[in-house]
Amino acid sequence: NPSSPSASPSPSPSSNAAFIGILDIFGFESFPLNSFEQLCINYCNEALQQQFNTFVLQLEQEEYQRECIAWDFINVPDTSQHVLDLVDKKHTGLLSLLDEQCQLAKCTDRSFALTVYEKHAPPPRHGNIYPTKGTCFTAT
Repeated sequence: NPSSPSASPSPSPSSNAAFIGILDIFGFESFPLNSFEQLCINYCNEALQQQFNTFVLQLEQEEYQRECIAWDFINVPDTSQHVLDLVDKKHTGLLSLLDEQCQLAKCTDRSFALTVYEKHAPPPRHGNIYPTKGTCFTAT
């Protein structure tokens, strides 16, 4: 909630501050500019949604099958795994790459962005990174 006292202000689009821009397709939050904090919030929301789908919907249907309860099967596709992988996959996820870069003696926004571009180079696929300009990128 941007009006809550704990919400940190986002840098203005015209400032030279580094930022991570995130398109939140589920509409949890919509800001002109999203922060690292918002990336973490959206990541947690995606992970929780996946847990809900697995443990409440899929496992419940398996229980119905075991108990021979008649019902119409609901296909629950896992549409968020590519998003979770983009953020947390070992060696290629944004958090892993950021951690790796922070351990280097001469890490910069540019070196981080170049590492992200290298690890997520085309061919285009779900969970890809597209450079925009300078050290900015868009994650899809």
